[in-house]
Amino acid sequence: MNRRNYFVKQFYVFLGFLILGLLMATGGIIQLIVSQTEENPAGQMLLSMAIFFITVGLINIVRYYPLLKDESAAKKAWAEKNDERNLSIRNQAGYAAFLFYLVISIVSLLVYSNLTRHSPGFDGLWFFLAFTVLGPTIFFVGYLMWLHKRE
Repeated sequence: MNRRNYFVKQFYVFLGFLILGLLMATGGIIQLIVSQTEENPAGQMLLSMAIFFITVGLINIVRYYPLLKDESAAKKAWAEKNDERNLSIRNQAGYAAFLFYLVISIVSLLVYSNLTRHSPGFDGLWFFLAFTVLGPTIFFVGYLMWLHKRE
């Protein structure tokens, strides 16, 4: 994929994020207005997700729009994106963030398990926390194995 197509594609992906966020915000506001109850989790959830999508969309539109207009800036951004040193730094930062997430998840699971060990019955939150530890770890190991096989 050439650099121009890549930046155009990224711009439109994040424009889609912005549009999706605006639609979710509209739906959330309508849900809050129509609801007669004081608490409305569906409307609040829609607004929360809308804030995320609008923020990510706007930040990346501001980031990619100048690259569509200025070929020299696009060339420089493409070189920085594909620079081996930058790729290595991003990979190391991603790995460190994954390990940090894993430690936080394991500690949360252990603390929660200790606090609720005398509670009888099925505990859905415990299974969710266990999944947040095991799911990404299994995916990470599987993805690494796939990448090594591919090369």
